Amino acid sequence: MKNGFTFISIVSSDNYQSGIWDPYKYKNLDNNDLLSLGEFVNIKKVNGRKIDAKHSDFLPIEYKHIPKGDLLTFNLEETLSTSKGKYSYVNEHTLLFGTMRAYLGNACITPLGKWIEKSANTKYLTNSEFVKISPHDKCNYFWWAYMKSIDFLRNMPTGSGGTRPRVSAELIADIRVIVPPIDERLKINKKLETLAEVSWGNYFQGKNIMKTINEKYAN
Repeated sequence: MKNGFTFISIVSSDNYQSGIWDPYKYKNLDNNDLLSLGEFVNIKKVNGRKIDAKHSDFLPIEYKHIPKGDLLTFNLEETLSTSKGKYSYVNEHTLLFGTMRAYLGNACITPLGKWIEKSANTKYLTNSEFVKISPHDKCNYFWWAYMKSIDFLRNMPTGSGGTRPRVSAELIADIRVIVPPIDERLKINKKLETLAEVSWGNYFQGKNIMKTINEKYAN
């Protein structure tokens, strides 16, 4: 496995929960002095109301659109005239985290509409299994970086589901974390958000240049 590590949970009879064999359920019994991720953020599955793909500017976000590494942008593909189907959606400035093979760290933040010459009401469709992370401190970019860090992903439960394991929002929320104080998180978040704005601007300038070339010089 790319991230994560092997461990054994030794559970006393007092802590054993009947019928629960997943070692991750017991992993944090000795780490009660550390805060869990769920004490800093709300985690909810992306579901609920859906909209037609034809009413969105972009095709649904999938894991394949999220690049490896620490890039602040991801691939946004424009909707096609033939696009069909209804999908769940999120708004701008939403932190998404993939729950299938979660240890790979498929995380992204939807850009502000004004960064990409769109309105603040821009809807971003999702076509893969994501949860929406809503930090209490509003530091989306800090938490994006933290949830892609090696230490965090090493503690990510593998999940269940055979060759396509999925991890629940509850297990993600129970991961123990060590994070800097709020003033440091705010500083890091501000720096990353500034870089993200520039990155998205450059990304769409490049897309527009390529679009012009394809339209003007296509055979």
